[in-house]
Amino acid sequence: MPSFARCFVALLLFGGGALLWYLAETRHNELLFVLGAFALCLGFVAAAFGGMISSVVSSARATRFEGIRTTGRVVSSRSTGVFVNNHPMLSITIAFQTREGARHESVARCVVPLHQLARVEPGRDVVLKYNPADLAQIALLEVVRPEARSTAH
Repeated sequence: MPSFARCFVALLLFGGGALLWYLAETRHNELLFVLGAFALCLGFVAAAFGGMISSVVSSARATRFEGIRTTGRVVSSRSTGVFVNNHPMLSITIAFQTREGARHESVARCVVPLHQLARVEPGRDVVLKYNPADLAQIALLEVVRPEARSTAH
């Protein structure tokens, strides 16, 4: 998010929080007080950490949409111990070759549904995008099916 928009959102949250707090005082309403405090806290978070959060999201998005597409091979995959909707987040090490011919390994972290765990076993081919400025930033796009792999090679 551009800095202007981030500042505007923070100011909007601060103003809304202050208005809700004022209304809570004049109308003796605890709900408005809680909502005002919540809006003020969100405004503080947007002002203090919005730049850091947006830079992480934008770099991941840039890799996914503007990175260089290539094929890689899964070297290893392990659980990170985090589950999202009862599906494990995996740390998948992928070996790939840049368009300059250099071989590189990077780690992608993604949530994999339980019924698709076999698709990220070591040795499987995957389609990914990498950031040429930082080869550690990769985005896993899809896993190539075994029958598609055998006809492609």
